[in-house]
Amino acid sequence: LIRCHNKLDFKGGEYRVRTAEPSVFFDGSSAQDLIVFERTGKAIIAVTDNFSNSQAAWIDTDFPVGTILKDFTGNFPNITVVTRPNSQPGGRVRVQAPSCNGSANNTLNKGVAVFAPLVMEASFNAAFPAVERSTIHEWEMADDLGDSHPRSLRQGGSLPAASLQFRMAGKVYAAAGKPISYKLFPSFERQLGLYLTDQCGNTLDSVKGSGPLTKTFTPALTGWYQFQVRNISDTNAAQRVWIQVSYFAPDTLNALASRSRLRPFADLGPDRYGCNGSSISLNPGFSDLGLSYSWKDSQGIQIGTGATQPINSAGLYSVTITNTITGCSAFDSVRIFSFQDPPPAPIVQKFGDTLKIMNVLPGVRYSWRLNGSSNLADTLHYLIVPPGAFSVNLTSRNEYGCQNVTANLLTSSAAMVRSKTFDVYPNPAEGSFFLRAAEHLQGKKFRVCDVTGRLIAEGIFQSAENEIVLKKVPPGLYFIGLGDETRKIELR
Repeated sequence: LIRCHNKLDFKGGEYRVRTAEPSVFFDGSSAQDLIVFERTGKAIIAVTDNFSNSQAAWIDTDFPVGTILKDFTGNFPNITVVTRPNSQPGGRVRVQAPSCNGSANNTLNKGVAVFAPLVMEASFNAAFPAVERSTIHEWEMADDLGDSHPRSLRQGGSLPAASLQFRMAGKVYAAAGKPISYKLFPSFERQLGLYLTDQCGNTLDSVKGSGPLTKTFTPALTGWYQFQVRNISDTNAAQRVWIQVSYFAPDTLNALASRSRLRPFADLGPDRYGCNGSSISLNPGFSDLGLSYSWKDSQGIQIGTGATQPINSAGLYSVTITNTITGCSAFDSVRIFSFQDPPPAPIVQKFGDTLKIMNVLPGVRYSWRLNGSSNLADTLHYLIVPPGAFSVNLTSRNEYGCQNVTANLLTSSAAMVRSKTFDVYPNPAEGSFFLRAAEHLQGKKFRVCDVTGRLIAEGIFQSAENEIVLKKVPPGLYFIGLGDETRKIELR
């Protein structure tokens, strides 16, 4: 269709919509399925969206009677313009549009036919004249026009302040032996560098300085060329810049073989510790077709070739990812300091509707998971279980990231339910509260502690009911121990 448009000079003829005219006769076809355009003296174009059946119509035409029209899409045989009925002046012709079903022959039946004078055949088949002209491409480097995600093009973004970090402008597919002119336009004068690289990021040419920068480079090979920019001084302020590239593309190319491919990217994360009882799965965070992986230990010995690598001992490990099609590669390393033990299993006891950690350890972080969902706020040393809860788990995590996860504390024997032999009321309370207990607890010592286990008050339980007065105690949840049992109370 592009060849028809250019060779038959569609735009050189008057525009007609023949199927919108009253003289049209749809020959066994539907007006809903066929539209016919004519470019006077140039071509007749018939189009349908019917998948299964070709469409046909008799139309009036500006082509003279006797003109032989060829379907340059190759779907139908030649047709001849005939006289109009009833001795009306002008010509008439039957045109067709092929069905859209192209499964039978991939070169035909695509819903369109283009009829033009047969005398145009030689000109149509002739090669296009070689036209050597350059293409100009310009990028604006601004933060709202960039993306650093490794699965993206990783292009754009303004130059960051006080940084020598590179910013990728973009890339072009340029022909060998033809000049590439590349320019940098800054927002304000600072010492900047503009770099022309191959598709793997290796610098082939560059220009540095302040103000607008211009350089010309002639590539020896046809292929992808990239453009990067950065500050020369790490004291520069942030700014947006513009990169303009003028280049010559090759006349022909294999679009699949020359397609742009993402550069490999490797990020193994920060140096860290491992945990005894489990391995570390190192993942570089990048996968794509045609990649090879090479994992090595601190001695440079290859230990794996998979997309991920399990590690069971301390040491320095590295990965090299190579795109086997382009030859581009990426490298990263990580140090595993040592493998540490997870924290001890927490001892949890249940007091009414409250679960409390009894062996709180320094440096250990606790996280409750209720009904299978974690809440970032549930990191206290106790949890008030809401009605309807069916599952509570507790995760203990030490400074090395090693963790211990309990079974369901609502069904596990780890959470012990105490028999109720004394009461605390009112609850919540303000300033004071009462203890009421069985007779055998008289003369026993009681203790009041906060959630960290710090002693707030203590005394002897004297009679069946005692008032406990607490002064200057901040609001919060507290635990009262009497004998070998514990209750909770909320002070306001």
